[in-house]
Formats: sequence, C-alpha cells, structure tokens
Amino acid sequence: MRYVFLCFAVLWILSPISFASDFAGSVAAVFFVGESATWVGAGFAVGSGEYVLVPADFTVERFSSAASALVNYPIVVSPHTGEYYRSEVIAKDEKLNLALLRLAEKALPGMPFVKREAFRKVPLVAEKLLLSNDDRSIRWPASIFGPTKSEKTPMDAEIREWRAEKAAASEQQGIKWLYLSGVTPREAAPKGSPVVKEGEGLVGMYFSRLQVDLIISGKTVPLDFAQCLPSFEITPFLQKCGIDETVIYGGSKAVAKPSDASKVSFQHIYRALSFMGSGNWKLAEESARAFVELQPSSAKAYMLLGTALAGLGNWNDALKAFDKALELDSKLPGLQFSRAEALFAIQKDKEAEAAYRKAIEESPKDIRPLLRLSKLLALNEAGRAEALSLAKKALSIEQNSPLARLTLGLRHRDLGNYDEAVAEIRRALSIVPGWGIARAELAATYALAGKNAEAEEQYRILLEDNPRSPAAILDLAAFLAKNGKNEEAAELLKKLEELKPPKQFEESITKVRELIEK
Repeated sequence: MRYVFLCFAVLWILSPISFASDFAGSVAAVFFVGESATWVGAGFAVGSGEYVLVPADFTVERFSSAASALVNYPIVVSPHTGEYYRSEVIAKDEKLNLALLRLAEKALPGMPFVKREAFRKVPLVAEKLLLSNDDRSIRWPASIFGPTKSEKTPMDAEIREWRAEKAAASEQQGIKWLYLSGVTPREAAPKGSPVVKEGEGLVGMYFSRLQVDLIISGKTVPLDFAQCLPSFEITPFLQKCGIDETVIYGGSKAVAKPSDASKVSFQHIYRALSFMGSGNWKLAEESARAFVELQPSSAKAYMLLGTALAGLGNWNDALKAFDKALELDSKLPGLQFSRAEALFAIQKDKEAEAAYRKAIEESPKDIRPLLRLSKLLALNEAGRAEALSLAKKALSIEQNSPLARLTLGLRHRDLGNYDEAVAEIRRALSIVPGWGIARAELAATYALAGKNAEAEEQYRILLEDNPRSPAAILDLAAFLAKNGKNEEAAELLKKLEELKPPKQFEESITKVRELIEK
C-alpha cells in the first residue's frame, strides 16, 4: 500500500475578522502538523516581518513522557494578509519557553516592543504576597489579542481582545513574570497571544490564566491573573537570534499588503484546512475552489486545492493543481513534496523521485520526503541500499520519530535483516504503544523470519487492541489460514462479515476464504 502524507489539518473554522487595534495585524494563528496530531496556537510577528514568536512547547510533539519530536516547519496563517506561510523553527529558549520561527518570505507587520522604562511603576512583589488578599497591583491598562472561537458562532473564530486593568510583577526561578488582573472576559486567552499597551507597543506574551479562590474569614475571595512573560525578558532572546535592537523596538510595516479580499481569503483557507482536518475532503475541495476563484493567480490557492483533491484520492487532478501552482511560483515551499506525492500515487515513479529529491534539498530538516523517497526506492531491489541510508538519515534528524523508526525497520526487512527490523519496529512501538500499523508490520516481519509463534502473538495483540477493526481481524484470519488453522480463520471471517466491512476488503476476504477452502 502506498501511504500518503497530507499537508494540512486544523481544529476549527475561522470567519472574517475585524481588528480592534493596529497591533492585531501582527497576530497569527500557527499550526503545528506532527506525525500523529495537529494543534494550533497563537503567535505574533516581530522584527522585520519574517519572524514569528511562539511558545517553545508548541513546537514539540509529545508521544510519551519520555519521547518527543520537533515540528520543524509550522504553518503561519495571517488574518492581516489572508495568506498562509511556511516557517522554520530557527531558535528556542527552553527556560523562557520561547521559539522563533522564520517565514519563507517577509510578510507581516513586526510588533514594536516597549522599552524597560515602561515597567518602572509596576511593583515587584513576592509570589506569596501576590497570591494573598494584599493587592499591590497598580492601574496599568493593557490588552491581549488572540485568535479564538467566536462567541456568536461557535464554529467560527475571531481575533478577540481581552482587557486588563492592573498589573504587578513577581520573580520565579530567575524570570520576572507580569501578572495582569481585572481581565475581561473571564475565559483564558490563547497561549502565545501578544500583550500590548495601546499606543505604545508589546509588553509581553500571554501564557496562562491563574485563577485561585482564597478562603478568608470563611469567605471566598477569588484571585484572577493573566500570567505573561514581559517584553524585557523576550528582547535578549531576539537579540541573540540576530534581530537588531532598533527593529525590535521600532517594529516594521507589513511587506505583504492586505487586499480587500484578505478577510474572505482567510476564511476560505481556514474552512478548507478545517475540513481537511476532519476528513471532509469534499467540503475542503469546495472551500479551496472558492479560494482559487477569489485569488486565481495565487500559487498557494492551487496548492491548497491540490491537497484537497489528493485527500479525495483524485490524484490526477491534484497533480494538475500542483502543476498550476508550480507554473505560478516554482519556489513555493512545500510544493515539490506535494507534487512528489501525487506523482508517486499515480505511479510516475521517476518523476516522483526527482520531485522528492528537490523537496529534500529545499527542506533538509523535513523527514517526510526522506521517508517517502526511501519507500519509493525500496520498491526495486537496486534502490534498497540507498533506501536504507535515507531512513537512517531521517532518524538522525528526529531520533524519537516513530515513523522514522518504523521506516528504518521496514528497510531492514526489505534487505532480509529481520533481527534489525524487529528491533526498530519495537522501538517505534515503545514510542507509540497502541500504533496498529507498527504492530501489524512487526507481526508480518516475524512471519517473514519464520517465527510463526511470535507473529501469531503480535496479530492477536493487534486484534485485542482493535477488536472491531476489519484490518486486524483480516490480518489474523489470513495468518491462521496460511498456517492451517482454518476453523478459527473461518470464525474470524464470520465475525468480520457481521461488521459489514467496506468494499475495499472484499478482495482480501475472498483470498482468505480461498485459502481456507484449500
């Protein structure tokens, strides 16, 4: 089977946005597409328009308490321009929980930072005193801007403003934090949202809402703070990243100018991506086509359409859309990989190989084209040595990637290195224990190695973990039938028929039944 990576997935749909402040134009929604999930958070543009600041923990996909991997190429979406941009994680500060993304192009208005003097009246208090009924905060109006679900229409979203009336600061583990109080509305803002003082600039990044109920003389006294990292803690990190102090404090104007269609384009993009994330590819196609109609000269619009068509399995039309995008912008980030996927799907392997190699050259930290080219080359015996090398290279980039581990295991299996294959696939399962594909491949590897008892054990574990999965039932039934256990295999087929499996299983069911009848 030729597995296909699809480029986008999102969690909610956005509607047109109206900005409550000039600073809101710097706000972005940032999407992190991992191997097993996609998540979204807030961020904001800084510097000269090619950088976006986000919380560092957003850039990490956690598979377990002991295993995680970096998402190297987040997707930044700007309501200001109505465009999406591929970015790269270029720096992180784990202590401050900050990550800096660099866009593939200068586009967004950089948020101007206030200087340290803006905080001179904010009192620094001990944390114990902060969490008491002794309020030392001063009046210090500020606003938080972040993308969130619309109050009026839950399926939509908007850039919303939270207003804070007072502020105090407290130091913890060598970091000074800004605590805003009198914040409305009461619900939490999106993590990573910028905190600004109107007419001045950025004063911090919002991280969390701290809500505590104190019991004093039998009465409940609620405390409510928005915890923010102040801009003077962020500035040194940006300077270490090579951003000039003048640009940090002065900000920048948007290089990509918003058009009258920006808000509508933004809506179409998010609707398309949202439908992709929920697997509703038909509606994703409709939204992508609306984006194309609105922006017929946009390479990104055609790339989005191609992705939707790929999700529908319409690979020939997907390739046409990707080729149109290539015609409009031959250097569009991510396009070569998308084209390669379409070419691979329609078995134009030589062209797919060339496109994968271009994608690897374009994005050396992206393990997806390495793994996909590894799979393609492994189809022919002559390419299996390089296929193994590519899988090893991917693993050297992301040692905790379960997909890289699995792929390396399969490449060892292609070469008959069954012990190495079992070891790598087991490592993949140690990262994601419930991964059915890896469990099935482990069972198949044991079977190829002639270790039938171990293979049967793994097929049974797969079925125990997925008792209503047609694939898991069929895998065990096929294995049992091949090994003369026809009675149990026949019982499993009866169980499978009761589940009324999709038509795609009909041919495999027939083959297992033929094995039983022999």
